[in-house]
Amino acid sequence: MGRLAVVAQALRHARALAERERWPIERREARKRERLTDLVRHAAGHSAYYREALAGYDPAVGAGSLPELSKATMMERASTRSCATSACAATRCCATSSSCGTTTSIWAPTGP
Repeated sequence: MGRLAVVAQALRHARALAERERWPIERREARKRERLTDLVRHAAGHSAYYREALAGYDPAVGAGSLPELSKATMMERASTRSCATSACAATRCCATSSSCGTTTSIWAPTGP
C-alpha cells in the first residue's frame, strides 16, 4: 500500500472515530458490548481453553461476567495456543521478559 493510500485510510479512520465520539452514551456502550461479545465468540470458537473458560459469559452483563485471566494462566496456556483462522495464522510469537525476569510469549501480527 502506497503512502497516499495509507494517509487516505488514516483520514477515513479518524473521521469514523470522530463520528463515534458524538454517539449517545447508550449507543457507545452497546457497541462495546457487541465488540466484546464478538471477541468472546471468536475466542470460544477457536480455542478449547477459552470455550471452557468463557462458558459463563453473559453479553447482558458484559465484562463483569468474564473470568480473571492472570499472567500465570496465560504463561501456562501459551504452549496450547491454537487458532486456525487466517487472522490468527498471521501472527508470530515473540518472547519478552517482565520486570521480575519471567519470560512471557506474546503473539503479535506479522507483516508491516
